[in-house]
Amino acid sequence: MKMHRACKICGEIGHTDKEHQDGCPYCEASHLGEECPTTRVTCFMCEGTNHNPAQCRLLTTTQEVVQQQRKGMKKAVQEIIMKRRALVTCHKCRSKGHYASVCPEVITERERWARYSSPCPEKKRGRGRWEAWSKQAP
Repeated sequence: MKMHRACKICGEIGHTDKEHQDGCPYCEASHLGEECPTTRVTCFMCEGTNHNPAQCRLLTTTQEVVQQQRKGMKKAVQEIIMKRRALVTCHKCRSKGHYASVCPEVITERERWARYSSPCPEKKRGRGRWEAWSKQAP
C-alpha cells in the first residue's frame, strides 16, 4: 500500500512541494514568496494591512454575533438541564425535580426517619428502632 505524503508547503495530500516551485507558497499565485501581499496583512479579520484586529471595523459586529450565539446556547443548555432535572429524585424529600443539596423542604431528622423506616415484618407491634427512639425524643 502506497502512503501519500502531504505537501511540505501547503499541507495538502496528493501532490509534492515541487509543484509549488512556480507559485507562491503562501497564496499559490504566480509570484515569489517575498513579494506576496498576504505577508503584509496585519488584521486577520478583514485581511487589512493598515490596522490590527483591535482596531478593525468588523470587531464590534463579530462581538455582537458571538454574544447572540452565547445567549442562544445558554437557552438551549438550560432547556436540557431542566429536562434532565425532571428525572432527578431528591433523597431528602423523595420528590422529583431537584437535588437534595437544593431541597426546598426543611425536613427534621425525626421526620426523615419516619419517612424512610418501615415496620419490621417479624415484629407486629411497630416500627422497630424508630419507635423506641421516638419515645425517648422530647
